[in-house]
Amino acid sequence: MGQDKVDVLFKVCETNLSRAEKRYNEGEYDTAVFHASLAVESAANAMILVFGGAEAKDHRAITGLAAVIRRTKPELLRDESFNEAIEKGREIQREVVYARYPILEGGKWIAPMDYYSKEKSSKIIEMARARAIMLVENLHREDLDPIDEAEAYAALKDMGTKVSAIARLVGKDRPYVSHSLRLLRLHPKVREAVRQRTIPREHALSLIRLESEQQLALAEEVREKGLTMVETRDKVRGLLGKELKWRLVPIRIDPAVYDRLVQIAPDGDVATLLKQAIEKLLQSIPQ
Repeated sequence: MGQDKVDVLFKVCETNLSRAEKRYNEGEYDTAVFHASLAVESAANAMILVFGGAEAKDHRAITGLAAVIRRTKPELLRDESFNEAIEKGREIQREVVYARYPILEGGKWIAPMDYYSKEKSSKIIEMARARAIMLVENLHREDLDPIDEAEAYAALKDMGTKVSAIARLVGKDRPYVSHSLRLLRLHPKVREAVRQRTIPREHALSLIRLESEQQLALAEEVREKGLTMVETRDKVRGLLGKELKWRLVPIRIDPAVYDRLVQIAPDGDVATLLKQAIEKLLQSIPQ
């Protein structure tokens, strides 16, 4: 397959949500509900592939997702909003059948086109959109620790999804996803520290170039001494035997002053102007 299955399933989800809106606007309320329920089914199947690994092939849609989550990510089931998404998802999926075949209600068989009113179909479509989004957003929940996040990205990548596609899917930029994947190269004990948030994600990324023993030692120093990002990078550079070539010095300049500097700087290059001014100042100071 040219595209990864997960990527395809999320695209199918988006397509069905768009079709549901289109059919709703055209007054085809039963068909709109059918597409809305298919959207939820596609989102659930995509999440099964992400979290289910080898057992994904044995499960389908919302009921299957609940089974996979119970086995692989039980902590998600402690989230009331996620449980609600699962339960409402089941309700919406049942609409697949109701929207295709006559419905027995009050002893009478009712055609789907007569059963789904404008109000009823609108409510189902909105529910479907909310549940599909809820499922997708569990890839980048705010409370997802950096290692869980990296493992979710790795699962997608192992299925053949490109890093750029993963970034689009979770609403992050490509470098962020790439850096997250690099966290999985850390020593297991350092990864656990990142998972427990005793070492910040950015500090951990600085340790990746070190040997395992060096990672462990510096990680402990980061925890005990509360090293800043700059201090951590300097330590890494020292361990690697690399000299510091330059130091970034962030400064704040009043906008009016900056505009004046642009006017007098060669080619408007304020950074070069400031650098030259500092060099001249240093030369004027006696050694």
